Amino acid sequence: MGNYKLKIFAGFLLGVATGAAAGILLAPDNGKNTRKKIVGEVDHLKNQLMDEADNKISMLKEKYNQKIEKGSDAIKKNVDHLKDSVTLN
Repeated sequence: MGNYKLKIFAGFLLGVATGAAAGILLAPDNGKNTRKKIVGEVDHLKNQLMDEADNKISMLKEKYNQKIEKGSDAIKKNVDHLKDSVTLN
């Protein structure tokens, strides 16, 4: 995900969190229940962010491993080519 998309996603989550907090704070309820709701929303958002971060990390690891494998294959091919050219001469 590009930096632009990450900013949009972060803005979306911030908007959701702000809307949820406003809804909880403006709803007629006692302080204890309101605090429980806020903690629940924060935990939910934290879990969403952690899941998203885990997905991004997995994706980056996969891309990294693909690049390493591709580079390793290219190096092996060049080494084999050099061996062949030395053997032929």
